[in-house]
Amino acid sequence: MANNIRKRNTRKNNNSTKSKAFIVLFLFIFLLAAIILKGNMGIIGEVVSKGIFIILGVTAYIFPFYAIFVFIAILNEKFWDKNRSTISIITLLLLVLGVFISTFYVEGDGYGKMIENSYDQALDYTGVGFIFTSIYFVFKTLIADIGIYIFTFLAFFISYFYLFDKSFSEFFRNIFNGIKRFFINIKNNKSKKIQTNKNKSKNSKDSLIEFNKKEKDAIEGNDTRIEPKISYHNMNNTTTSKNVALDDENSSADQMGIVYDEEYEYTKPPIDLLTNQPDSKSDDEDRLLKNADIIVDTLESFGISSEVVKINNGPTVTSYEVKPQQGVKVSKIVNLSNNLAMALASSGIRIEAPIPGKPYVGIEVPNLNKDIVTFKSLITTDEFNKEDDDVTVAIGRDLFGNPLYAKINEMPHLLIAGATGSGKSVLMNVIIMSIIYRYTPNEVEFIMIDPKMVELKVYSGIPHLKGRKVVTKAQEATASLHEAVKEMTSRFERFSKTGCRDIKSYNQKVEEDNEDGELEKMPYLVVIIDELSDLMMEASKDVENYITRLAQMGRASGVHLIIATQRPSVNVITGIIKANIPSRIAFQVASNVDSRTIIDMSGAEKLLGKGDMLYFPGKFPKPKRAQGAFLSDSEVERVVTFVKNKNDEIENDNSFNKIIEEVKTQQDPLDEVDELYDEAVQFVVMENQASISAIQRRFRVGYARAGRIIDQMTRRGIVSEQDGSKPRNVLKTLEEIEMEKNNEANAEDEFSEQTNNY
Repeated sequence: MANNIRKRNTRKNNNSTKSKAFIVLFLFIFLLAAIILKGNMGIIGEVVSKGIFIILGVTAYIFPFYAIFVFIAILNEKFWDKNRSTISIITLLLLVLGVFISTFYVEGDGYGKMIENSYDQALDYTGVGFIFTSIYFVFKTLIADIGIYIFTFLAFFISYFYLFDKSFSEFFRNIFNGIKRFFINIKNNKSKKIQTNKNKSKNSKDSLIEFNKKEKDAIEGNDTRIEPKISYHNMNNTTTSKNVALDDENSSADQMGIVYDEEYEYTKPPIDLLTNQPDSKSDDEDRLLKNADIIVDTLESFGISSEVVKINNGPTVTSYEVKPQQGVKVSKIVNLSNNLAMALASSGIRIEAPIPGKPYVGIEVPNLNKDIVTFKSLITTDEFNKEDDDVTVAIGRDLFGNPLYAKINEMPHLLIAGATGSGKSVLMNVIIMSIIYRYTPNEVEFIMIDPKMVELKVYSGIPHLKGRKVVTKAQEATASLHEAVKEMTSRFERFSKTGCRDIKSYNQKVEEDNEDGELEKMPYLVVIIDELSDLMMEASKDVENYITRLAQMGRASGVHLIIATQRPSVNVITGIIKANIPSRIAFQVASNVDSRTIIDMSGAEKLLGKGDMLYFPGKFPKPKRAQGAFLSDSEVERVVTFVKNKNDEIENDNSFNKIIEEVKTQQDPLDEVDELYDEAVQFVVMENQASISAIQRRFRVGYARAGRIIDQMTRRGIVSEQDGSKPRNVLKTLEEIEMEKNNEANAEDEFSEQTNNY
């Protein structure tokens, strides 16, 4: 029954469409006949034809054809949706054409006289009608007849490029080639005349013929391939800022920015502690052009006509901007990445389809000769050292060789992920050193969490830590994150009292309205976590909760997170964490699954390592490929040593030990180790049986106590989480557990020794 109803409805729709089509066809024929035959179709025909001429004038000859075209387009919904903008442009061109024609018909001074003459002309089946007379009057008043001629030319000229999908560069290139062909022909004719009167050597004749042949082939189209424009990166194109400290004597308090604490003066490190930018080793022009030809030929062999319009030679990767022929599916080019890599004899290529903001496909090919991007070349620019209220840090250089900076307060949080050795820790050092070089401890301060215990240890004792230690244990990390949350809450309370919305407005209010000196400026607080996966394994619940709170509310209060991990899995980068950290940087990863976990798309698995990254701030529609800056360990040590020697360490008002003790008193009951815990662990591992009932039977304890023991094992990663009715898995051996206990004991002794110094 339903099928019968659908068939009847389909029949009705078809009949309705046919009826409309017949009616429109009849009207088209009638109007066309009335316009052409004018007064020879009786009273009705005469009235209709004169009415149309009164409104449209001689443009009425075009009107029926335009109307039937628009009607047919509207009936075909797919055609209408696809070509709506084209039809709109044609409509505007017809209006412009009508105004242009009006310059030959409209007469009289003043609008009333023009309309009167237009009416008289319409009765004689001429003129341009009321509509175009009115439009012409407006245009003539504004730009006169000469302006209408120029406007008409420009309208048709620009529309030509849009309607026929032509480019301005091709148009002007053809004009240039035509002019060049003219002068070359003159030169050739002149050369021929000279050769008839003089005998020249064979070599000179051959060279002249070869020259003329090349010019002729290039101009007449025998070789239609256009040589692409090559853009070379310039690693030394930066202007040294006058505010950068060049030596020890210049790095005095006079060159500092705003110092919030008048009793403390911060001496910035000199720039000569850093390594200079080495000379560029860019691939030569012949190689780049050869690769462009290989790309075009390879695509051509698969039936894709294209041309390389631009070559961007970056520090480690060269991007070839390819313009495919109209009608080619972009996905078809993407699927040929392996074929292109083989043709180019490259270790791997990455295809960006399309390039954001351009009608081209980007094919990124590794350079044969790679350049190092030094940290020094990025922090000596005017862009980095310009005075503003933002927290600017260096990142690296993009594919064009331009310096790439990030504003932490706009990000507002950053997630860095990638495989071991891909460049995460180096980028963390670059970000930290950017802040040390540009900002005082009263402008930006750190909380550093380093579960690996080796990457950030060098920064212990710098003024920007404000007396905090570099945290290495999960319990201490929880305390540090708790401190950050507590500071964030305290700042919001101060905002509420002063009527401010964020840290910028608060600091501005302190500058302008703090006559009594009661208010103090707030520094930005940057929380750096160098390995998130270690924290998530030991204290995932607390760490995730604190990170979520900071990520959701930290921006306004000036608290920002920079998190790095070498394990980009959904267990580490959870959905909650990812949703609240919009800015991400992906280094080389093992698979496209890891790439999607970081930046929600594949591509990071095709990176080259050693600082090659995909930079994806929240405001970008797609990731941007870049080469991260390089900063050696020796450079870091030199700068940190200078900062420690030239600046006194700042004590924090809220003692770190006090915060640690406060958090310890608020620890979860699961952190209190049961007296039977060690025996229970040995039993579970040896029997390979992890269940509450087994603990109850073996040790004769109640259900609640056995459950707490199992939960403690779960939190320490000894047994797996409960998965429905499935039994828990034992994840560690007794040897691994014993090794962890020894490491914890050593770290506890180190922690006690260091905290006694604060």
